[in-house]
Amino acid sequence: MTQPSVVARGAATDRFDRDSLEVLRPRVAGLDVHKLQITATVRLCEPGMAQPLRATREFSALPQGLDDLILWLLAHKVSAAAMEGTGIFWKAPYEALEKAGLDVELFHAQHVKQIRGRKTDKNDSIWLARVCQYGLATPSYVPPRPFRDLRQTSRYRRTLVADRSRLRNRMHKALDHCGLRLGGALTDILGMNGRRILEGLVQGRGADEILDSLSGHVRAKRDLLRQILEARPDSYTLWRLSDLLRRYDQTCRSITEVEELLERSLLPWERQLRLLETVPGIDRG
Repeated sequence: MTQPSVVARGAATDRFDRDSLEVLRPRVAGLDVHKLQITATVRLCEPGMAQPLRATREFSALPQGLDDLILWLLAHKVSAAAMEGTGIFWKAPYEALEKAGLDVELFHAQHVKQIRGRKTDKNDSIWLARVCQYGLATPSYVPPRPFRDLRQTSRYRRTLVADRSRLRNRMHKALDHCGLRLGGALTDILGMNGRRILEGLVQGRGADEILDSLSGHVRAKRDLLRQILEARPDSYTLWRLSDLLRRYDQTCRSITEVEELLERSLLPWERQLRLLETVPGIDRG
């Protein structure tokens, strides 16, 4: 008994079309960027070419190498270049290419990950050129240069503020280590009265002289402060407090300078900032 033939439903009506990658840019480059070296691949895929053409070169990541890279790309009429956004090494090449008028695309490393076992500098640059030419991934958003500078300045301010907090905590530990529990009597050991006490200790003044220099706000705590000042720190702790105070003051001055720089840099967007501040919970503090 013969078995009935099985025909896939709809097979007779299927129509297959040509499936090929669409070339978005005929002349592109892929850059594999390292600390001191850049491996660049130019890929050409213009109408009339039977097969795409490519060429790979290595360049120094130093200024002269970046100039040579740009000249090489412009000589081949490259319009766009792609690179991975890993670490910070991409920033200098990105800005150099951007300044030269090229359309630079920055990709997340996970979005353009190569096949394991095939990762070499050359293969990575070839793959990035293909990604750029065919639009195989969505590039990361890179803000314009003025906003990149503002972001770096803002991040530096945040680092300085964290440094200031660490210095304050180290002063607390230095005082507590020698039994001088100043933080138990004063809310802020770096306020006006706290600074007078710390500077008096560093300068070797006696307890009575230090207490006489304080303002009337701490008059009720005078007896407690006298007991606290009976614990005299050793010479190493005094030197450490002096160094911490000096670094704390320098950090405060740096924070002020950075904030002034931010204010000046934000002047062109003053109207937008005032509008943004109307949102509850948002201010410049």
